[in-house]
Amino acid sequence: MLWKAALTRRISRMIFKCRLSLTSPARTTPTTTRISIGKGNGKRSALGASGAASVVRADNVYLLAVFFVFFLLVMIVAQVMVMRSELSASVAGKSPRSFRPRSALSQLPSSSSSTSSLSSKRQTKESKRPVGPFRFGRQPAPFGRVLAADHADPTAVVGDTNASAGGPLRGPANLIHEPSNTLTAGEWLKRLPQEQSRDAWVNQLWFCFQGRSVCPWQPVAGREKCFVYSAYLDDSASNNPGTGTVRVIGVAKTKKPDRLWCQLGWATNGTANWIAVPAQIKAIREHWNLRYSAVFILCPLSSKNWPASHPRSHPEFVSISTSEHPTMPDHDLPIRATSTMSEFNATHGHWADSPTGNLLPIIRYSDDPEIRNNPKHQLSVCVKPLHYSFNRVDQLIEFIEIHRLLGVSHFTFYNHTVGENCDCVLRRYIEQGLVEVLPWSQLDVISQKEIRTEGIFASLNDCLYRHMFDSQYLLMIDLDELIVPRTKFTLTELIASTLLANNTVAGGIHSSANSHNGYQIGAYYFRNAFFYLSWPDDPGVHSAWSATASSRHLDLISLRKTRRNFKLHPHRIRSKYICRPRAVVEVGNHFVWEFRAGNVAAHVPDSLALMHHYRTCEFGGDTCLANPSIQDRSAWKYGDALVNAVRRRFEQFGQYCPTLLPFTANQQPLRTSMATIATTIANATTTTSTLSPFSS
Repeated sequence: MLWKAALTRRISRMIFKCRLSLTSPARTTPTTTRISIGKGNGKRSALGASGAASVVRADNVYLLAVFFVFFLLVMIVAQVMVMRSELSASVAGKSPRSFRPRSALSQLPSSSSSTSSLSSKRQTKESKRPVGPFRFGRQPAPFGRVLAADHADPTAVVGDTNASAGGPLRGPANLIHEPSNTLTAGEWLKRLPQEQSRDAWVNQLWFCFQGRSVCPWQPVAGREKCFVYSAYLDDSASNNPGTGTVRVIGVAKTKKPDRLWCQLGWATNGTANWIAVPAQIKAIREHWNLRYSAVFILCPLSSKNWPASHPRSHPEFVSISTSEHPTMPDHDLPIRATSTMSEFNATHGHWADSPTGNLLPIIRYSDDPEIRNNPKHQLSVCVKPLHYSFNRVDQLIEFIEIHRLLGVSHFTFYNHTVGENCDCVLRRYIEQGLVEVLPWSQLDVISQKEIRTEGIFASLNDCLYRHMFDSQYLLMIDLDELIVPRTKFTLTELIASTLLANNTVAGGIHSSANSHNGYQIGAYYFRNAFFYLSWPDDPGVHSAWSATASSRHLDLISLRKTRRNFKLHPHRIRSKYICRPRAVVEVGNHFVWEFRAGNVAAHVPDSLALMHHYRTCEFGGDTCLANPSIQDRSAWKYGDALVNAVRRRFEQFGQYCPTLLPFTANQQPLRTSMATIATTIANATTTTSTLSPFSS
C-alpha cells in the first residue's frame, strides 16, 4: 500500500508541475540574474527557485518526448492497417485467373440458390474493392495507341492520351492487368488490339530473330508490369570472351520491382543451353517518381562460374524471368531456327505460353578494331518517340533537311503513333538510307500517368547503345529544337575546331579541344533560347523562302521566327547536348547522367553556338511574350540551301505523298489516286525488314 501512495503522490506532483508550467510561462524561462538576499535562507531560496525552474524545464522535455512517442505509435498503427488492407485485397484477388472484367462474373449461370447467394456476396466484396492495377480508385490502363488516327478502327480499342485534355480514353475492360496475377506473353498477346494483332506482332518478332529488323516490346511474366525491348553486350571494360555485361533496355516498377533473373542462352544444332544469373535492376534516374520508369536490367557475365558443359563464348540471346529456374524450352528455339513464317508462328505459340515468354537476341558490336575505330557516321541524331499521331509533315522535312546541312548523316526515330502523311514521308527517307524508324507502340504503360512521355528515357538510352560504335557523335534533340553554330557552318566543324580551347568543363575543369589533365570531353552542352511561336514573323524574311515554283507554300519555322528570349537558360537546364557514345553510360533528356571513367562534359558558350527552341509559352497563355527579347537571324545563313533541299524533297516525295503537292482543285483526283498508290505500296512492302516498324 505504501508504494501505491508514493506513486499517487508522484503523479499528483507531476500534474501540479505541468499545470504550473502551463499557467506560469515565466517560470519555465531560465533565471538570468543572480538574486542574493543576505546569507543563509536567501541563498537557499535563490538556489531553490533555480532548481524548480530546471525541474519544470526537464518536465517539459519529458512531455515533448511522450507526445513524440505517442505520435510515432499512431503512425505505425496506421501504416500497419493500410498494409493489412492491401494484403487482404491482393490475396483475395488471386482467385479469379481470367482477364475478363469483374462485371462479367455476374452473368455466369448458377446451379443452386446457395451458389447464387455466394456469388452475390462475392460481387458485393468485389464492388467495394478498387478495380485495376492500382489501388485508391485509379483508373485501369488501356493497352496502347493506334498507329495513325486516320486509320483508327472505332470497334478496336483503346485510345490515345490527348495532349490538351490530358486524360486517357477508356479501353476495353479486359485489358486490365491485375498485379496479383502472373501475366504471360501468351495472355498478353490475346489482349492485343486489332491494329496490333498477334500475327503482326509475331511477324515483327520473326524479322527480329532473323536480323532483318528490331524486336517489339515484350512482356515479362510477373505480378507487376515489366517489359523488355533490346539487349546489348556491353564489353567496353574487357574484350575477353565470357566477360562483360548484358545490358537490357526495359520498363519496370520504379520502387520495389519484382526480382528478375537473366536466362542466358546459346543455340547449338537446334538445342538450347541455358544458364541463370541474378539480374540487377537499375532505374534510369529521370523517372519523375512515377510508378514505372525506364530501367537497365544488367546481367553480369562471369564464365569462370559457369558449368563445364556450357560454352565459354558470349551468349546469343537472353530471356528475363521472375523465377530462377523457369521451364525453358530445350529445342525449337524461335531464333534463327525456322525458315518460314508459319513454322515460326507454330513454334512461338508454345514459347509464348511458357513462364518465360520473352526472348531477345543480344546485339554484339564487331570485335574488329578497324570497324570500332572508324565509325560509319560522324554525327547521328536520336529523337524521342513520335506520339499523339504526329502528322506535321512540313516540320518533319525541315528538321531532317536542316540537320543534314549541319552535318548529320543518320536519324533514328521511335514510332509510337504517327499520322498518314508523316508515315509516307518517313518511308521515303528509309528507302534512301537516311532514317531508321523503330517500333514503340506495344508499351502497355499509360504515358504521363504511369511513365514519363511514352518511355522517352528508354528510347534515348536504346539509341545510345544501338549506335555505340557506328557513330562518332550522337545529338539528342527534339523536333522543335535546332543547335545553330555562330562561328562555323556545321556542328562537326564546331566540335573539331580549336575554339573550344578556353571552354569550361562541368565541375570547374578547364579543358582543351579534346583532353586536359587526362580527362576526355564526353559531351558538349548547349544553352537553350526560347523562340516563342506567338511572336510575329520576321517582316524581313525573303518571299522566295515561302513558296516553290509549283506554288506549294513552305512553312519553315527556323526562317520565319527570329525573335528569342534575351535571357538564356544556364547549362543543364533545358539544354541539349552532343555526346560521344563510347564515353557515356546513361543519358537523360537535357544532359548526361553518367560518364565512363575519365570523361567529363564541356559547357559550350553561347558565343560559339546556341540551341533554338521553337515552342509556345511554357505555362500556357501569352504571358511569356512580355519577356525581354532580341532578334536573332543566325539561322538565316542556311536559308537558301534549306529552301532548295525542302523543294527537292517535295518534288521527289510528291508522287507518293499527295500532301506535298500543291493544294489546287484540279489536282484533287490526282491526290486520291496517289493516296491509293501509296497505300498499295505500303501494303506490298510490309513484309520487308526496313518498313516493318510501321506495321507494328
